[in-house]
Amino acid sequence: LNLRNELEVVGTACDGQDAFEKAKLLIPDIVLMDIRMPGTNGVTGTKLIRQKWPEIKVLMLTTFKDSELIFEALEEGASGYLLKDMPTDTIVQAILTVHSGGVVLPPDVTAQVIKEM
Repeated sequence: LNLRNELEVVGTACDGQDAFEKAKLLIPDIVLMDIRMPGTNGVTGTKLIRQKWPEIKVLMLTTFKDSELIFEALEEGASGYLLKDMPTDTIVQAILTVHSGGVVLPPDVTAQVIKEM
């Protein structure tokens, strides 16, 4: 992602707590957060970041299609969810969409959200 002119990667973190600590120092526009990580998971990391800095957007990026955790992350203020195996162009477009105030959900997740609502 750092090779894309329209994006600048300002930091990386190893878990949700570390992401919170890095956000404190870097105040990013958007955080790409994995849902499942050792230590503090991405749902908790999203909650910590969004409570302290509601202007920072969080986009969940993961290999897991775990609807319960996805819903929890969305409830904590995540602006969307993407799978890591999506093409880089799709991920970049999602980041730009979230940056401009949009929400990003893959079609299968959107269908499941509607179904469960």
